[in-house]
Amino acid sequence: MCFYLVGLLILINVYAYGQLPSVYSQGKDDWKDHNDSRHYDQAIKKYENEIASFEWGEVLRGLAADFEKTDVNWSEKLEIKQRFQNELDALVDDYTEAIEWAGGENEKKGDEILKNFATGRFQANFTAGIIYFSGRNNEIKLYPDIVTEEQAKDLRYRAETINELLNNFKDEARQKTVSAILKAETRWRNYLERGFSQYPWESFCNGYITTWDIQNPPNHQWILFHPELGVEVNIGGIKQLKAKEVLTVELAGWIQYYGEDLANFWGISGITTIRDDIGIGFGGIVHLGPHFNLGIAVHDVDNDDNFFNDDLFLAFGIDLFKFAKSTGPKFKNEMGKLKFAKNVILFAK
Repeated sequence: MCFYLVGLLILINVYAYGQLPSVYSQGKDDWKDHNDSRHYDQAIKKYENEIASFEWGEVLRGLAADFEKTDVNWSEKLEIKQRFQNELDALVDDYTEAIEWAGGENEKKGDEILKNFATGRFQANFTAGIIYFSGRNNEIKLYPDIVTEEQAKDLRYRAETINELLNNFKDEARQKTVSAILKAETRWRNYLERGFSQYPWESFCNGYITTWDIQNPPNHQWILFHPELGVEVNIGGIKQLKAKEVLTVELAGWIQYYGEDLANFWGISGITTIRDDIGIGFGGIVHLGPHFNLGIAVHDVDNDDNFFNDDLFLAFGIDLFKFAKSTGPKFKNEMGKLKFAKNVILFAK
């Protein structure tokens, strides 16, 4: 019998909730009248000139004053009305302090104002039927047993309008942030995917001895004992031209990245080459981007312990490890942070 009563009570509550005006319901907005003076569309029209001239202080003060002289009867709920009014006044005060700190109120000062103006502190979370004021441990519940339908509309209209206007205010700064993140992501992608490859020991060393941050990957890297396949060509004469595969080891070297997005690089390193027909060779190699490198090597071909009385060899390296796309965990983490930050900003309300 008890289970039947519980089920019946649940059905009654569900039915009752379904009969409530949609102003109390989650995610519904069919109660809105776009011609209502409190609606966002009307606020945009009313404060069009102030917004265009970046006089956001006037906009916020006007919204606070509008609510103070609302036509809705709050006589029996003055405490709730005052709490909402206090938050509006606090928003105005916060903005006033921010523009004083920034040294003025204009579009060029927008980024500076936002550094000291916490727009996210005024949040309307109506999916849970609550207006929540971040950082002030204050909330107003829009439930039928707390406020009337007209009072709920009064609060919801104004809170949603302010949220949208605050989004407009910080939109340019958000776009700048997104652009900066996209640029940083491009630079990191070029460094990780188009740059000179790094073996695990190279990545480990570069992660500690190079300078970088989340916006800027290293603009240089060290080459340390970097083996790769290569080809040597004897350049002693036309008749002696002969290509031979070799193992090239770049013992130590330097790569420098350049360009706005670090899309190109050059570098130089000392090499040793190992082949099966003559002794070990020594020399140097120059890197010009990811697809071209050229070096010179010498061998003691006649085994007289003199490397400099024999023909020179052109050396070409093939950076096979690049295709493995192995990158250090530190650098991978930065790419992950950038992607996360980009998604947060792009999808933020």
